[in-house]
Amino acid sequence: MAVIEKKMNGRLDSPLHLTAFLLNPHYSYANPSIFDEPKMNEAFISCVEQFYYHDEEKQEQAANFELKKFQNREGPFSKKLARTFQNYDYNPGRASWWRLYGTETPALQKMATRILSLTSSSSGCERNWSGFEGIHTKKRNRLTTTRLNKLVYI
Repeated sequence: MAVIEKKMNGRLDSPLHLTAFLLNPHYSYANPSIFDEPKMNEAFISCVEQFYYHDEEKQEQAANFELKKFQNREGPFSKKLARTFQNYDYNPGRASWWRLYGTETPALQKMATRILSLTSSSSGCERNWSGFEGIHTKKRNRLTTTRLNKLVYI
């Protein structure tokens, strides 16, 4: 498990991943305590600053006002239909939930739809395996792991 933890460290706990987790109502409304976790808040602030770079007004609006509306289920977020996503297999890639219910939080809505619409795929991993196959041949089967990783990186 230590080897797996070491490999996974820094992969799914980047500010972008944590913010996507926070802004996905399927997860954040099921476990409201994530809004109180310092790591989640730091990641969210980092993403807001990056997303609305040089626009302090939008940063303040998204972080200080609109996130609280989402967290407290105010306005359209309080509607009965907004809570029915828990009965379905929610697909965060579509971000249609935010388009419907995030109308009173435009800065947060824009950020959430963009982040939750990002494609999740294994193409990066597939590309890596193709690189390994091209380098690790019968003639080069004695390469050390470090050397092999360096060659694939190049």
